[in-house]
Amino acid sequence: MRSGKLKALATTGPTRDHSMPDVPTFAELGYPEFTAKVWFGLLVKESVPEDVFRRLTDAAKGAHADPAVREKLEAQGFEVSGATGPQLKTEIKQQIERWGRLVKASGFSIEDRGSTR
Repeated sequence: MRSGKLKALATTGPTRDHSMPDVPTFAELGYPEFTAKVWFGLLVKESVPEDVFRRLTDAAKGAHADPAVREKLEAQGFEVSGATGPQLKTEIKQQIERWGRLVKASGFSIEDRGSTR
């Protein structure tokens, strides 16, 4: 897109992408349900000891707070949220509910047919 060979028509995020501020969202174009965002998170089992969980959380927060890390991520189009365990858990639950409803409404189903090879 930066070279001009491709043109972005819209983004799927709930707000405009900071790396492409002139590109509208699908919601702005009249498609409010056509939103999706890509995210990455550090997930651990609930059985992980609290002290280990705290160390991982602190390390992730430290990385998010590091200007060099943020700059590299933002240069690649990422938005660093720094969401913590409870916030991420809520987000995952909401996404499962949302996409589950959409898949059900589509009538799509998966059948176990074994290996495709």
